[in-house]
Amino acid sequence: MRFRTTSFEMVRALVARGLGNALLTQRTVLERSYEDLPYVTRRLDVEPEGLGIEIVQLTDRAPIRRTRAFIEVCQEVVV
Repeated sequence: MRFRTTSFEMVRALVARGLGNALLTQRTVLERSYEDLPYVTRRLDVEPEGLGIEIVQLTDRAPIRRTRAFIEVCQEVVV
């Protein structure tokens, strides 16, 4: 992950500029950023009961204490 933002509009702008991809929980009807750059949205084919959760981490680093705590909470709540 190179960029992180809480702005939906910033995500659209970064994707439209070719700086990455995004997985969002909301869908826009627009197909162009505010800079008038095009991008494409795709609907995911997911099961109606919800999305699965995956934990992804670097192979060459041990997770910090905060990350381990987050993983434990996820395992308790989701399972």
